[in-house]
Amino acid sequence: MSHKLHYIGSFIVTAIIFCIISCKKEKPAPLPVANFYANNNGCIAPCKLYFFDQSKNVTTWEWEFGNGFNSFLQNDSSQYNLQGFYDVKLSVWNIDGAKDSIVKQVYVY
Repeated sequence: MSHKLHYIGSFIVTAIIFCIISCKKEKPAPLPVANFYANNNGCIAPCKLYFFDQSKNVTTWEWEFGNGFNSFLQNDSSQYNLQGFYDVKLSVWNIDGAKDSIVKQVYVY
């Protein structure tokens, strides 16, 4: 009987240790906060605008420049050949895959 108790006790201790190790949940990464700065806003067409990421807690970027071009770089630029207002969208993701986006309007004269 004591051999059986020893086996059951060992099994319980092993199960508890396994659960502590494998059931441990990691803290989620901080949520991403999308933000950017557009340099040369208000330029005269044709011209290039430069976009600088100012986001927090981010590992991945996607730009939509409003002129038909996209980018996955952290900072990038885009050519604007026609006068007008353009909605520039930056979407960002953190290491856990949480997403945030921001849209800012730029103007080309």
